[in-house]
Amino acid sequence: VAHFVADSPPGVLRADPIRIVEAVVTGTAFLGAGTIFRRRGADEHVEGLTTAASLLLVAAIGVSVALRQIIVTVLITLLTLILLRVARYLFLDRKSGRARANGRPEK
Repeated sequence: VAHFVADSPPGVLRADPIRIVEAVVTGTAFLGAGTIFRRRGADEHVEGLTTAASLLLVAAIGVSVALRQIIVTVLITLLTLILLRVARYLFLDRKSGRARANGRPEK
């Protein structure tokens, strides 16, 4: 974060890194909220939670790249890929290829 605090001549706009990260998280959370849908009816369930969480994880990866934290970036990326594979395995119906509602197979 030292490259954000470098001395600069007067009159030059300096960016606060916490505000930049806050703006990235807020914007990404807003976009992620738009991917969440509630289905009503006989099989009432919520869709898009994994997509919203993935968007926030990608934002975290982007912030870690911007801060030049390569080891953190690689670890977060690997953890994200592993978690998404595990979630797909747990919540995907093998016969139909469709997502299961609430982690249970559809009837």
